[in-house]
Order: sequence, then C-alpha cells, then structure tokens
Amino acid sequence: MLFTFANRRARAALNSYDPLITVVVIGVVMGPHLIWLADWGEGLRPMLLRLRTPEAVVGNLVAWLRQIALVFAAHAGLIVLVALVAGWPWPRHDPAPVIVRRPLDPFARQFVYFFAVAPAFAGTLVAVLIGWSAPVGGIAPLVILSGLLVVVAAGDGIEFNRQHVVIAAWFGLLIIPALMAIAAVVVLPWLNVDLKVTYPAQAMARFFSESFERRTGAPLKIVTGDPRTAALIALGAPSRPSLFLDATPERSPWVTADAIKSKGAIVVWPTTDTAGTPPAEIKERFPDLVPEVPRAFERSVQGQLPLLRIGWAVIRPQAQAAPSAAAGEQKP
Repeated sequence: MLFTFANRRARAALNSYDPLITVVVIGVVMGPHLIWLADWGEGLRPMLLRLRTPEAVVGNLVAWLRQIALVFAAHAGLIVLVALVAGWPWPRHDPAPVIVRRPLDPFARQFVYFFAVAPAFAGTLVAVLIGWSAPVGGIAPLVILSGLLVVVAAGDGIEFNRQHVVIAAWFGLLIIPALMAIAAVVVLPWLNVDLKVTYPAQAMARFFSESFERRTGAPLKIVTGDPRTAALIALGAPSRPSLFLDATPERSPWVTADAIKSKGAIVVWPTTDTAGTPPAEIKERFPDLVPEVPRAFERSVQGQLPLLRIGWAVIRPQAQAAPSAAAGEQKP
C-alpha cells in the first residue's frame, strides 16, 4: 500500500478493478490476524509505554542490529556467488562473457529496490518493538528479491567471470544444505543428539486416541499437557482433537473448562521414570489426575538415544464419571 500510494505509476493501477479484487483477498488473509491482534491480552498501550524508557532504547537498538545481522547471514550464499563473479579472492583478467540486457525501466528498478529493502527494515523493526527474537513472518520472505536486487544494481552489462566455478558453487549451495539436513537426521541420533523432527507423531497419536476411545467409548476431542507433545497428538489423531494450552488458556479459547468436563481429554507429558508422575505444574492444574503407566515409543532413527517415554492420563467425560461413582457407592 505504501509503495502504491507513493509511486505515481503505481497509483495509476488504482483506476482498474484489480485493486478491488486485491482488497478482498487481503481482507480474507488478514482478517483472522486482525481479530487476534484485537484480542491480544497484553495490548499495545503497555508496550508503547515500555518503549519510552532509556533502557528500552538501548536494548531495542542492540536487538534490531542483531536481527539485521541475521538477515545478512541469510545472504551468505548470495555473497559467495557475487564474490566469485567479481573475481574475489583470486582476481583473473582472462576474457569473460558479458551478459547484456536492455536498459531497465525506472519503475521496475524502484519496485525491486523497495520490496528488497523495505520489508526487511519493517519486519525487523516491528519484531523488536513487540519483543520477538526473529523478524515478523520469518527471514525467508525478506530475502526473495535479494538476488534480483544484485542483478539490477549490477547494471545493464554483467561480466560473468569464472563460469564453471560459479555454476559449481550454485549447485553446491542448492544441494549441500538438503544433504546436510538428511545427514543430520540419520547421524545425530547415533551421537546422542535428540532431534524433535524424529518424534513418532503418528504412532503417538494413534495410541493415545485409541486408548481414550477404548476407555470412554467416545472419540478423542481434547488433548492437553505438555504443549509440544499435545500438539503432535492433536495433529496426528484421526478424530482431529482440539489442543488446550492449560498453562496459558487464553491462547486456546476454543476449549473451555466445561468442554473438558463434558468431552473428557488426554493429558500428556514427557517423562523419564517408569511411574509416570506428572510434573508439578500439570498436577497443580489437574489435581485429580490419575496417571497411567507411561508409554515408550521408538523414534524413526533411534540411534543411541533412549526410548521416548510419554506419561499420560485420561480425564473421563463427566457424564461417565458420575454414574461410575454412583455405582461404586451402591455396590457395598
């Protein structure tokens, strides 16, 4: 919007129907985010007041420079390619082909410069103001036009030095990170390094959803406890249960205490003992919790790691708990 209203040629596009279609798409995409922002518990006023303190000014400047450094670090591959084409670190004076293009339209140059620089500036600045450790939206969207920015800034004729070296470096930058990721998943578990991506999410979800259904006769609708473990089960369970963040219930307003009582829930947490004693914070929030025998799972690549042990407990639906308690009283 800023670019459209600031640029004379971009403003001419407002005379067509395309911007109306764009507004509809923007509304659909941004609507949920604006609702979340309006319901944000902390609010903007305390945050803005906090920014006025002298300590916040220095701290925010350091945090902003750190985020800018992260964005530059994400350009390491581009920097390597540019250095090789430019002849660093071993300058060569051999004849090299020159890639020539027609003179660039000023509007295209303005477009590339703006969208290669402004989002990075705004994303890091807003992240610092709201206290995030990484740019808003992540680093990847901020580097999309960086290569095009270099090409535009290089002029209408680019001397392509060291073609074979540059092409080999480009293939290396494209393939080596993927190979390193695969190697990390296979090798690091044998070095006793636990990778979260190797957790058996499907096996965990299937076991806990089936266990809940066997005990209650109803499909699993709510999962709570340790946020990471509960989220994996909620994503993988066939009944598509809701995730309840019991430590911060305001972040999961779609689940209420009444819903847990009426539908029941599975409470999960990582553990290392065989008794499956729940952590103190979970026991405090669910004082009547009766833990089951912990369940051990194998990772996709186990290596030298111990089995992944998950403690768990079932909160039965209140409609089932009441008759069972009444039956227990009548039995004597």
